[in-house]
Amino acid sequence: MRLRFNSLFGLVLILCTPSWAQESGSRSAAFGWSSKRAEVRSQTRWSLEDWLKQRERMKWSDLWLQMNSPSPYEFFLGAGTTMIPESVGRSRGVRYGAGAYVTIFGLEYEHQKVFEAEDHLRFHVRFFGNSLQNTSLTLHFGMRQRGDQANFNQWVAGLDSQIYLQKYFGLTAGYRYHLKAIPTALYGTPFGHRLEGGPFLDYGFLRIFAKFLAETENRSAGMVGAYGWSGGVQVFF
Repeated sequence: MRLRFNSLFGLVLILCTPSWAQESGSRSAAFGWSSKRAEVRSQTRWSLEDWLKQRERMKWSDLWLQMNSPSPYEFFLGAGTTMIPESVGRSRGVRYGAGAYVTIFGLEYEHQKVFEAEDHLRFHVRFFGNSLQNTSLTLHFGMRQRGDQANFNQWVAGLDSQIYLQKYFGLTAGYRYHLKAIPTALYGTPFGHRLEGGPFLDYGFLRIFAKFLAETENRSAGMVGAYGWSGGVQVFF
């Protein structure tokens, strides 16, 4: 009798064990799935602590960008000499100038004397490039005042460009149109063009440049032309 009871108990235990194991496995799977969903929710949860940390990181990022971005204020000084062949007239002259930029807008003053003394005041708008020492394209408009033999004021407009072929070496090119001036007794109503361009070499804030220049001017007596070379240095800060 006792042997029969033990056998019956063992059979019941064997039959019930798979059901219990399966139920336990189902509960474990459900628990794991719920934990994963809770983890996903926690990753996308908004909290005041996370927001404050993010603001702190953004503040330091903005500070780093401000310290490593080009300054919106730029200044430059320049001086050089201009050489014209003897067959054209005066053989040598001087030129110097200064300018300042705020973001894309600039103002430049230049004085030069080759044939006659000239003072230029030009307003610049840079629509390509982000600094004076970078590849750029700039429009300018301003006034030219000529003295000595004939005193007159003349509006000018033009385009300046520079391209860096290597990190410290590049080329510049510029075109300027001299609009018709107020009629004068000596020159009539002069107007003309000026082209210049050449290589430059940057060494930190210092630039050494050389330019070929060609200028024509229409006067009452006819057209007058001049060509030559100009060279000098510029300092950027």
